[in-house]
Amino acid sequence: MSTSTRRDKSLSPSASILQKGNACLNCRRRKIRCDGKRPRCGPCISSDAFSDCEYADTGTTRTQALEAQIAVLQERISQLEQGDRSGTPTTLSSETYGDPLILSSPPSFTGAVPASSFLDAALDRFLLHCADIGFFLNISRFQDAASSAGPNRPSSALVSTVYLWGIHLDPDTAAAHESSFLTRAIESTAQGLTSNHPHAVLQCIQAAVLLANYFFRNKRILEGRYQATAAMSLVISSRLHMIRSSEAPTIDSVLGLPGELPDPVDSIEEGERINAFWTVLALNNSWTAAEGTPSHLSYSAPGGRIDLPWPMDMWEYAQRPFPAGFRTSRTVQNFLDNQPDNSKSVLALHAKASILLEQASRVTFKFRPGMGQQEASQFFASFNALEQVITRFLTELPTVQAFTTRTSPSNTLLITSLAHASMIRLHAPFLSRNPSSRGKVVASTRAIVQVLQAVKVDRLPIVDSVMGVRDLCQRVIFTLLPF
Repeated sequence: MSTSTRRDKSLSPSASILQKGNACLNCRRRKIRCDGKRPRCGPCISSDAFSDCEYADTGTTRTQALEAQIAVLQERISQLEQGDRSGTPTTLSSETYGDPLILSSPPSFTGAVPASSFLDAALDRFLLHCADIGFFLNISRFQDAASSAGPNRPSSALVSTVYLWGIHLDPDTAAAHESSFLTRAIESTAQGLTSNHPHAVLQCIQAAVLLANYFFRNKRILEGRYQATAAMSLVISSRLHMIRSSEAPTIDSVLGLPGELPDPVDSIEEGERINAFWTVLALNNSWTAAEGTPSHLSYSAPGGRIDLPWPMDMWEYAQRPFPAGFRTSRTVQNFLDNQPDNSKSVLALHAKASILLEQASRVTFKFRPGMGQQEASQFFASFNALEQVITRFLTELPTVQAFTTRTSPSNTLLITSLAHASMIRLHAPFLSRNPSSRGKVVASTRAIVQVLQAVKVDRLPIVDSVMGVRDLCQRVIFTLLPF
């Protein structure tokens, strides 16, 4: 094709640049060129991460409604971090997903209710893979409660999301029942905090985490963000980040204001709360970093400082509970200050890797060419300090072989990818100008590829829903690096 022919095509109406404001909401949010095609534009069709495509000129879209809800939740998190516990309590809205839902108790269910044998099979499928999709509760206790008919039976919100996942994991039954169970899960989670269930808050957090991972897995990114942000707001408002804090009790905790949870009945229940917080933090950090935006959680804000201990594997809470007077403080800040600790549980490694990726995004977000001397000095001080923490974490990370003896191949892939992606994200702005940065990006990219090959990702029944990390690595491999 001649140069003139290519030039003529580039100037054709179909290839012309859209007027400002006419791009779809996804492309505007991602700051990429949109071709304006409807019902779905070219970039949304070709993207692995976006299945929705909406335009602002069609009226208030579901995307805009979700973004408004997310903004409200993020504002509530900021208020809680600053010590303001007098605002509106956190709620999950079912109205975001369509027309307002009239809820009964339990929530309404469309279609015939499947037989108990079908639901039992769905529960078994869920339990087989629950560790890979953010289930932080004690599995044995959950199973016992699920088989009971008393007040300790899991809440409608949790049961509905568990069944949704169990059905989703079976392609033979998903088509017939998944849509109905998704509606039920959304409704019941939205109403979860209004129930009188003794564990309503913790189980609502668990339901929101499961729904977030479900939406992320199905490329419904904004709905996943909404549920993840709601879960983050709930753990902060419940003060899970202050479990076993060495900080003196505040007047809030003495008064037992709304959102406070009663004391745990034993070490296992305390462990569920600890693991709930770290699961939500890892989910929030991974997705905000994957989207290239800093987290709304500040580790140094008055109400956002994280003092609770690093998580343990669930069995450890029963066999090695914390001593009665055990207290901790500045858990994340100590980690980022490169202070050593002995917390090597799978969830602790997951949380730390997600913190490093989020912090890498936060640091690089502040970089801009032509910074003044003082600003540049502050930037590179933060850059070098974080690089040291990432390097140490990668050095101490178990090998793939050692990892797979402790957890699933999916978790092995996730944690290792998050850790190496943090180094990639930190050095990505300097690829074209710094050979050392380029070398570190190449090394971490190759490390991720080696993990993908080692765990045989194509054979995994579940790959964790945090596909933004995969997209980040693909961009580095195929766009930035001319292999």
